[in-house]
Amino acid sequence: MPPRNRCLELVAIVLVAVAQAGAQSKVAVRLTHPASLGYVMAGKRVAVGPFSGECSREFLDLLEPDLANHGVFVVPRAEQQKLLGPAVLLTAEISRCDARRRETLRGAGLPAPYISRVEGHFLAQVHIIDLATGGELATHTLRAEAYKENQSQTSVPEYPQQSEVKEMTLAKALAEAQHLYLPWIEARELPFMDSKECNLKAAFELLKAGDYDGALRLSRENASSCKAGSKVAAGAWYNLGITLMLKRNYADALSAFDQAQKLNSKGFVAEIMSDCQKDQALVDAAKPLPASVPGAPEVPVQLGIVLTNDLIVKLVRGNVAEEEIVKMVETQPARFALGREDLRKLKEAGTPDAVVAAMLARK
Repeated sequence: MPPRNRCLELVAIVLVAVAQAGAQSKVAVRLTHPASLGYVMAGKRVAVGPFSGECSREFLDLLEPDLANHGVFVVPRAEQQKLLGPAVLLTAEISRCDARRRETLRGAGLPAPYISRVEGHFLAQVHIIDLATGGELATHTLRAEAYKENQSQTSVPEYPQQSEVKEMTLAKALAEAQHLYLPWIEARELPFMDSKECNLKAAFELLKAGDYDGALRLSRENASSCKAGSKVAAGAWYNLGITLMLKRNYADALSAFDQAQKLNSKGFVAEIMSDCQKDQALVDAAKPLPASVPGAPEVPVQLGIVLTNDLIVKLVRGNVAEEEIVKMVETQPARFALGREDLRKLKEAGTPDAVVAAMLARK
């Protein structure tokens, strides 16, 4: 078959696949993910170091107090030789940490500006080791990049300070490291079915407006009532999976995605389903082991963090379910500020009354 005809055939296949999946649009959402290694550090004391490589001292000095400020049980270095009980070692090998000048660039436009840019790069491998056995519990790659540039229309400008860009890069590396021990929010665009059939478009409009609860409610109704062809019904179940995932109900989201695939096995849910499975695995790993004595009360798992006002607001803005936040407030270590001004800021941030009430009950 001639290349041109083959290309046209591939385009036709893609168009048919899109049509089969039903009308869809991209919608900007905020996905809240569990801490990547929170399950490893949960309830354990953490000895930090040694770090090796370029910037190791600077990064250690940033990470160690940040862990402590977020309630991770960091062992003082003087006590690391006499650790008792559950404990892990967090160490890192930094293979790149620098800020370098790029050759002068020419920008777009007339006249094209001269651009002097400095780019920073950070790359490290983080390891968590069980101090009781010496075995490695987890490893994670940290990457971060930053840049700063000066522009001039008439001549080559001075370069930004490399030390400043290096600090910016280390700050971004710390923000990436926080994903290991804190829930984090990802801004992302996801496909969402917006067919006029089965009321999918109405659910899309609610989600687009940021009404996650309303989109979830309507998506449940759509999935249970949609009697249209299998492709539209698959879209209804896919939408339900997306809205459940946004509310961190990963188990039910996976069931909805599975139902979507059964109705239409074109694979358009595979990528987001894989992400959902990863988050569910992290949630499962953090659950306490079953009680050894039948009927014994379940001991809440300690997440290794201390809840603060700022973290509560992050969870609210990340669309974590209200009842889940209340449960965390009731069972996890907390250090809340609850003065009149603090309460006003919590309300302005959209914190539900039930969450505020649970925070006040911890006083």
